[in-house]
Amino acid sequence: MAAAADGAAVAATPRAADRPPRPDGGIRVYARVRPMIDREVASGQPRVVFADGEGAVAIEDATYRARCEVSRALAPKASQADAWQCVADVVPMLLAGYNATVLAYGHTSSGKTFTLFGDMAQGIDALFQPGSSGAAQSAALAMHPSAGIIPRALATVFASLRAEQDARRGEAASPGAGEAGAGPAREADATETRVFVSALQVYNEDAFDLLAASPAPLEVRESSEEGVFATGLQEFEVTSAEEALGVVAAAAQARVVRETEYNMRSSRSHTLIQLVVERHADAAAAAEEDGAVALTRSRLSLVDLAGSERWDTRAASGWASARVSELTSINSSLFVLTKVIAALARRDQASKAAGAAGEAGADADASHVPYRESVLTRLLQDGLGGNAVTCIFCTLTPAKEAVAESLNTLLFADAAKRVMTRARVNDSALPDAVVVRRLRAELLALRRENLALRERAAGGGGGGAASQDEAWEGAYGAAGRGGAGAVAALPLPMAVQGLAVALREKPS
Repeated sequence: MAAAADGAAVAATPRAADRPPRPDGGIRVYARVRPMIDREVASGQPRVVFADGEGAVAIEDATYRARCEVSRALAPKASQADAWQCVADVVPMLLAGYNATVLAYGHTSSGKTFTLFGDMAQGIDALFQPGSSGAAQSAALAMHPSAGIIPRALATVFASLRAEQDARRGEAASPGAGEAGAGPAREADATETRVFVSALQVYNEDAFDLLAASPAPLEVRESSEEGVFATGLQEFEVTSAEEALGVVAAAAQARVVRETEYNMRSSRSHTLIQLVVERHADAAAAAEEDGAVALTRSRLSLVDLAGSERWDTRAASGWASARVSELTSINSSLFVLTKVIAALARRDQASKAAGAAGEAGADADASHVPYRESVLTRLLQDGLGGNAVTCIFCTLTPAKEAVAESLNTLLFADAAKRVMTRARVNDSALPDAVVVRRLRAELLALRRENLALRERAAGGGGGGAASQDEAWEGAYGAAGRGGAGAVAALPLPMAVQGLAVALREKPS
């Protein structure tokens, strides 16, 4: 089994000129084998799953033998920091405008939730140490040994945004920053960033807002602008890692969990934490620079899947109906997920073969992907072979008692690494009418400032100001309706010429 190629690390910046290359490539698959737990050791379970710490994981058992190559295979002694380093480059990808997905898949009690969330209680204790600054708290969170991928991602996003702000201040303070031609400083000053957090769970094939006071099933829809989304899902704006972690902690507490034979608090639902970064460029900067955009909205999806679990017929006879329904739903949705991954792998392999043969494309059977067979796969559609940089952590139990489930996990990993993703920067221009309104306001302000300077230089009064304002308002009105000739005929200062050209090109 060939190893999947790792995506390249990129610089964190909103500017088009500094964006990373388009990150086409396969889903990056990582394997993590957890340590043996006390129950397994006490019952004399032999260890049958091994990771080499590099790029291979293997099952060595009398009944099952398998080996899978992945981007990296984490052995039981691997730390939370090691797991984070595998996917840390999704943060600069996110800030550059790409969607990203980090998903944990595996047998129940194999370490999915620990890998993504870590020890939330210890993480919060580290975050809210009295007397610490927000930056120090974020650093403490990111460095805490038990912190999982989610809190580390939150801390890194806000640390990166602070670093960007510091760099902008440095550019603005540098010699020549305010002079003509000092484009980078102008562009840096013209970007506003907002961050939002949302959380939902898929429970018994319904999507629920984990942060809603009175949760009700959400309808799943699809649009060309937003992709697949849950209608009515709340997004909470956050301004720090501390606020973001508070939202995530509340969501984690609201998940449906149940004690099982394998886990004291086993997730009975699939959890999706989403971090959305919106970056608004100044309308004038967007209009002045060829190729600049006004809005970038990218999303990081952090997905903690419920674990697959064997159906124990003898034990099930004593289960409550709710548990039976939960287990049926979990296994059904995970089965659909494996079907989707298999279909995507077939599609991409067929497309690759067709391309090598010079043919038009794959056949219809290879192209059909059953996303709609489960709410889970519909919500994950963009992250599974769509518009996202995608990383999957396949977590494994080392003990022999779960060897069949571990084999299924390796089969899933082998298929997933063959799936291609097609991420793109999620940017868009503001509606023309909005751009025109903003340009009008900026152009009027510049015109009035220029007129005042000319009057002072000439030593004259402001007797003509009212009529001049009326003339400019009339010109803007004509431009807004598509008649730009009046604007071009007016005596504009050089600083305003670019705005006038942009205004002529963007009628409402």
